[in-house]
Amino acid sequence: MTRQFLIPIIARPPGIESSKKHRFQAPIVAPTRELAVLIHSLLIQTLQFHSSSSQGQYEHNRIIPQLVARGTEAQDLSTFSSDSSNLLIGTPGGFRKLLASPHIHASATRVLVLDEADKLLATDFKPDIAAILVFLPKQRQTGLFNASMDDFTRLDRIGLRNPVRVSVKRSRQRAAGQD
Repeated sequence: MTRQFLIPIIARPPGIESSKKHRFQAPIVAPTRELAVLIHSLLIQTLQFHSSSSQGQYEHNRIIPQLVARGTEAQDLSTFSSDSSNLLIGTPGGFRKLLASPHIHASATRVLVLDEADKLLATDFKPDIAAILVFLPKQRQTGLFNASMDDFTRLDRIGLRNPVRVSVKRSRQRAAGQD
């Protein structure tokens, strides 16, 4: 399911604005460090097929991912500054700390992805998600991804206007292996 949100982000080039130093195109937020590492790994694999990123050409179209869950805030900020990362993957706490830095500018952010959105919208992560939203532009796309998301009553908390729900279900026949 992870590639469902990675491929559209990769297909939409970062552009000139997010190629400027200290700006990024999209944060992908996951509830755990393990999931963030998995998403980052899948992104690296997928970028091998993205010509601008794999061959290092067209600097403003190049996607430069960074995992914001590895070390300290200072390490994350140093990596962000030196690599000019434009696609960030991490945990709510990691993002909250990184975005609080005066050296980070979210003005180029076009997309926010919340993976396992039901967990991220729960009470435990509420302060971190609220803090992240303060730094992001109001005009952005927000993607909520979850294997099963029945409760949409919390959508107003993350500033969604005109939300659209896309639900994919397997037929019982196919799910049971009968074609």
